This record gives sequence, C-alpha cells and structure tokens, in this order.
Amino acid sequence: QQPTPGSAPRDKNPTMSYGLHAVCVILAIALSGGAYGYFQADLTSEDWWAQAVVGRGDVTTVSILEWEPKLMEEAMRNNTPVVFANTPASDWAAMQKWTLGYLANSLNDLDIVQVSSNPNRSTYTYDVKNTPLEPILQKENYDSGYTGQSMKARDFFLGLINQSDDRWLYYSGSLAQSDGKKPKVLLDLGDPNEFELKQAAEATGRGRADVEELLYVWMGKPGVKAHGHYDHVHGLFVQITGYKRWLLFPPSVHEILAPYPFLHPRRGQTRLDLESPVFEGSSSVSPEDMQKIRDSMMYVVLEPGDVLYVPPLWMHHVTCYDSAMGPPISVSIWRRAASDLATESLTKIPIPVSDKWPSYLRWSGAYSFAYHVLSFFNEDGTDSPCAGRMRRGEAPGLDEQCVKTAAVLFSRTRERYRSVAPWGAQETPAPEDGTYEFRCRVQKGEGYVVVGPKPNGYEDFLTFEVENLRETRDKALQVADILKPLTPEERLIVAFDFIESTMIAAVGINGLYDALAAFPANCPPKNLTKTHAIPPSA
Repeated sequence: QQPTPGSAPRDKNPTMSYGLHAVCVILAIALSGGAYGYFQADLTSEDWWAQAVVGRGDVTTVSILEWEPKLMEEAMRNNTPVVFANTPASDWAAMQKWTLGYLANSLNDLDIVQVSSNPNRSTYTYDVKNTPLEPILQKENYDSGYTGQSMKARDFFLGLINQSDDRWLYYSGSLAQSDGKKPKVLLDLGDPNEFELKQAAEATGRGRADVEELLYVWMGKPGVKAHGHYDHVHGLFVQITGYKRWLLFPPSVHEILAPYPFLHPRRGQTRLDLESPVFEGSSSVSPEDMQKIRDSMMYVVLEPGDVLYVPPLWMHHVTCYDSAMGPPISVSIWRRAASDLATESLTKIPIPVSDKWPSYLRWSGAYSFAYHVLSFFNEDGTDSPCAGRMRRGEAPGLDEQCVKTAAVLFSRTRERYRSVAPWGAQETPAPEDGTYEFRCRVQKGEGYVVVGPKPNGYEDFLTFEVENLRETRDKALQVADILKPLTPEERLIVAFDFIESTMIAAVGINGLYDALAAFPANCPPKNLTKTHAIPPSA
C-alpha cells in the first residue's frame, strides 16, 4: 500500500502537539525511556512539497514492496529507489529498544555532532576538508552555519527534545566511543549481510564486492534537513524511529541540479535550494528543466520499519520528522558502487602532461587530453561514433562532430565554476609566455583546442602533438575502459570530476579558474582570424 500523496505516512496520523515539559522529559529519559509527546510533525500542513507538488500528482512516489532477497539484485539492476517492507530489520531489537532513555544511558559520548546555533539554518551541508579550492574560497560564501563538536550523549538527546533549546543538532557516524569500545547498542541491529548487498553487487557488477559494508547511525532534531547530495554507494536506509521525507533525483538531471565542482568543499551537493517553493520559479532553472526534474524525481516518507534503497549517484534531500516514540533515528548500510571503484582507478592514471613543459603547452596538453576523453561519449553518456575509431587506434579529434560534442560536454564542467568562483569577475594578468593569448583563442574558438600567436607557438604545438598524441589517446582509452561498465549518466558524472582533477594537475590552482570558467573578455580580435583543431598523428 503506497502512501496517499500529500497525506500523513500510511497508517499514521501525526499532529502538532507539545506535551512533556523539561522536568518530565528528563525524568522520562532517566527512568523509563518510554514514549514522548513533545513534538510530532504534521506532514499535511507543514510539508509544502506534499501540498504543492506531490498533492498535484506531479511527483512519483517510491514503490513499496514486500521484502524478498531476490529483490535486492533486481533493484540494483533497475537503478531505481524502492522501499522494502517486512525486511530482516523488522526483527532487529533496536526497533523496540532504541528509545531516547535507552540510548542516553547506553552511550557515553558522540564523536562529532553537527551544531547550528542559528534558528534559521536548519539545513546541514557537509564540507570536504583539504580540497584544492578551500584555501582561496571565502568561507562565508559556502558556510552552512554548522560546526562539528564532541558532545555527551545525554546532552545530545536532551537537546533533541528540549523546546527551549533552539540549536539544530545532527549526528551521523558509527557511534564510536572515546574509550575505543564498540557500544553495545550496535548489537541491537542484527546482521547487515541479511540484505544480500554483496551478492547483488557480484551478480550485477554494479557494486564493489571487495570491501565490507559501511554502517552509520543518523539522528537529528525534528526539522533538520540534509541538503541535496549524492553518494558513490548503494545505500539501504532503515528507519528505526520517527519519520524522514526523501526527495530523490536521478543522475539524468544531475547537471540541471547544478552540483558544486569536484574540487570544491561542497563536492557532490547541489547549489539549488530544494526545500524552498522559490525553487519552482528560480531563474536558474528554466521551465523546461523544471519539468524534467518533476518528471524524474521521486518522493517518499519513511516510517519505522521501512527500508529504502537509494542507488548510487541519485541526489537526495532529506527532512527529519519525529513521532510519539521519539525523534528520527535511522541506520544506513552502504556498499560502495562501481562508480566508486572507477573514481579510485582513475586516480592511478598519470595525465599525459609534463610539469617541465612551458605553461602554454601544459594548457594544450590538458585540453587535448580532456577532448580525447570526452570524444568517447555522446551528450547523454552513450558511446559516440568516435569511440570505435579510438579503440581501433585512430585519432578522434579531427572529426568535427566529435570535437563539437566534446566541446558541449566540456562546457558542462566549466559551468560548475562560473557561479562559485572565488575570484569573481576580475581579469587575470597576461602571463609573459603567451598563455593569455592561448586562453583567448580557446574561448573564441568555441571549445576547439587551439594555440595562440606565441612565436613558433603553432610549430611547437604541432611537434608536441605528433610526439604525444599516441600517449594522449592511449591514456584516454584507459579512462574510457574504466568508465565503460557504468551507466551512461554515471560515466559523465565521473568523467567530469576526472577532468577537473586533470586540469588542476596540468595548470595548477592559479590557472584552474581561467581554464574552466573565466576566459578574459578583452581578447584582441585581430589575433583570432584563424584557429586549429587538434592535429592528427603523422
């Protein structure tokens, strides 16, 4: 039985209410660990998505199926979210035992709790540390307002239910304790192998069978939201208590959702506010693209006992709601996906660009390699006509259609940088070695790899290409072979991330923005009368 769009979850009817005051709550935690009536989400009045979007029938609800082991493999092959009911998790002791009192008395501390003291900043966005762009970004431009801090478990759980505590609290982790001991509450979860993720990964080739599952516990204050993001994992999310509303978006609309660059601290997350009704009228999303999102997105509200399967690279935005039994707590079981293995394998391929070359040749080599890689794909990620010729050892670049398609794909990578660039719209000074003119010609050449009017530049470029085209092509072929097992959409996502890494390795952090976004606008037209596409091998 699927939930009726716009209604409360299936057979539940939560309503807004405020019951126990602080003293009673503390006594309840200390003495009983039983049911609570402090806050319950009214999905029918508070959930604007249920009213404005799902209620109109514009969004598909996730299918709910009775659990059978064979369905895990089927879901992985179909690459579509599904909710399983009456799974092995229904018999987990945690379903009955994980009250706030039990958890508060069983755990000493929580390693890192995300805390926002701003009542208006309930949406949590994670920041990846030590990314290349982090040192030059202004933190206020992407800071979510959350800070990570260690916290006593009892203080965390009191913070979840204390109405006078206006902090937003969010925890995700393994429940690791400071004394190094495995908390006994994890014994309440049963065996994650019962879901047969490993067997499904081996049978489908869609996941990594060479690593163990990762298990995380997720707990948050009612109203906390996990900002739209995607993961390179096959994820199972088991709802223990409370409710969670999921908005799910397939990889096919990945670029419409405007992800942050791979080298940005917020990699893997959308730049759009998926929670606001303004999203529908956003100038950054055309009506055509908005319709594509509506046609492809999915929606579900998980209740205790539900198990949601989320395929890799599906972007998801999650909102926490509580119930009479307590705030939302869920457990995730992750198995790394084939895209994770591809990303890892790509890091082992040395790019065919030498740091001993002058900068204009490093630019040439980086663009040449990027275009060779992207020449394998059509705009939808399927194999391009060039792919066969590349595999037969022929140069791809002079086929005009393949070059144009590669240019379109390359522009998507560049687009990620245009709205998040820390440099703003300022012009960059012209280097003395002619790189400035080279950049101008790349821009005006609409994506073709060209070289500027540096003395002997074109001759040097030809020599470089004749000597290095075979290596460039061979390395691009290695990349394409690694990406081939993925779905077409997954190929492009991983390829775009790889191109970013290639560009920064070739031109450095100072040249990255120019390479991907801010070509100077004042290029002298007289120098742009002639462009040259990638020359063929001799």
